[in-house]
Amino acid sequence: MARGVAEGDREDAICRRAAVGAEAPAGQAWPEAAVRVTFGVIWAIDASLKWQPGFRAAIVPNLAATAAGEPHWPAPWFDLWLRLQRPDPSAWAYLAAVTETLLAACVLLGVASKLVYAVGAAYALIVWSTADGFGAAYGPGATDIGPAVIYSVVFCALLTTGAQGSAGRYSLDALIARRVAWWHRLGWGGAD
Repeated sequence: MARGVAEGDREDAICRRAAVGAEAPAGQAWPEAAVRVTFGVIWAIDASLKWQPGFRAAIVPNLAATAAGEPHWPAPWFDLWLRLQRPDPSAWAYLAAVTETLLAACVLLGVASKLVYAVGAAYALIVWSTADGFGAAYGPGATDIGPAVIYSVVFCALLTTGAQGSAGRYSLDALIARRVAWWHRLGWGGAD
C-alpha cells in the first residue's frame, strides 16, 4: 500500500513539473500578461476612487437614484440591496473599496488568478446589476449597457486564456506553483 502511494505521489510530482515546463513560449505569453496588467491598472484606478469620501457619502443615494430609474420588474432586487446597505453605508463602501483593491493587486501581480478572475467576474456582475442599474438600458436615450458587464466579460476572457496555457509565465502564480504543490487549484503555472 505504501509503495502505491509513493508511486502516485511521484507521478503527481512529475505531472506538475511537466505542466510547469509546458507553459507557452514567451512570445505567446506576453499579450495575455499585457492585457492582464492593463486591466489591473484600470481596476486600481477604479479602486482608488472607491476610497474617496464622496463614494462613502453617495453609495446609498446613488443606488436609490438608480433604482428609481429602473422598470418595476427589478424593484425587489434593488430593494434588497438598499435594505442591506442603509443601516451602515460606510461598511459597504469600505467593502467595495477593499474588494476592488484586492482584485486590482491580484490581477496586476498575477496571483491566485483562477480564483480572482472568477470572483472578479461575479463582483462585476453584482456592480452591473446594482450600482449600474443593469446598464440603465431601459430609459429613453440609453446608448449602452454600462461598463461593469464588460469587466465581467474581460475577467471571463482572462480565465479562458489562462486555461489555454498561455497564462502564468509573467505572474506570481508561476513562481508560487513551483514551490507549493496545491497552488494550481488557485492560479496558473502548476498541474491543472
